[in-house]
Amino acid sequence: MFTRKDDSYILDESLVDSILNNITSPHYNILNLINIENCKILDIGMGNGILARVLKKGNKNFIIDGVEPNEKACEIAQPFYRNVYKGFIQDYINEIPFEEYDYIIMADLIEHLVNPLDVLQTISKLISNETKVIIDVPNVAFGAVRLALLKGNWDYVDSGLLEKTHLRFFTKKTLLQLFEKTDLHPEQIINLRHKYTKSEIPINIGEYSWGTIQEINNSPEAFNYQYLFVLQKQKITNCIEKSMGKIKKVYFWQWITKRITQWFKHLF
Repeated sequence: MFTRKDDSYILDESLVDSILNNITSPHYNILNLINIENCKILDIGMGNGILARVLKKGNKNFIIDGVEPNEKACEIAQPFYRNVYKGFIQDYINEIPFEEYDYIIMADLIEHLVNPLDVLQTISKLISNETKVIIDVPNVAFGAVRLALLKGNWDYVDSGLLEKTHLRFFTKKTLLQLFEKTDLHPEQIINLRHKYTKSEIPINIGEYSWGTIQEINNSPEAFNYQYLFVLQKQKITNCIEKSMGKIKKVYFWQWITKRITQWFKHLF
């Protein structure tokens, strides 16, 4: 099993400022979703405490507890949390008072779980009807992943969609199917968009046919790098869905320029 290096948890404070100015960052959007004064938050998979730092710098009034299995990450995050539970969430199911929290946040977490369905079903039974569960998950149907697969490439990275520690991969459709089985219902869905030619997955659009590029351009889901869900126990009739970031398609002149460049490389 892949593990993350301890030094990767060390946080440059400038990252917090970067997040606060990035409308497509999940933490930026979580900050704006927290709308209860003096709320209580459980941050499951808190990592180095980036969420608590973003909320603090965003001037939110909150009490936050965290769960994290990595000892180094817990050490770094400790000053920003009231209580830190060192271990996996499954280890503290009978210890944590889930019903007392206004928000349960799982940022970039369920893709790391062996059995996310079991964890979500358990949490669903323990929270109150007023608790909001906020989950963000990378989209494996992102355009860059699709194009890389057409070339037979599925290359793991240290950070990103194909991170080495990911055990599960989801699309919007499979996420909705997962939530249907948990008694957690979407109140809001936020599509976090990125340009598929600019990500940690290297893509040269000149290597593909224009028909293939058009196929990607015509799929809105190909521009969604991540999904952010706000879930609750009570069913609602109208789920709000919105997008952060614009769809940035590849235009024919961009493709033909790359195509010519690619042709010259093969020629010489």
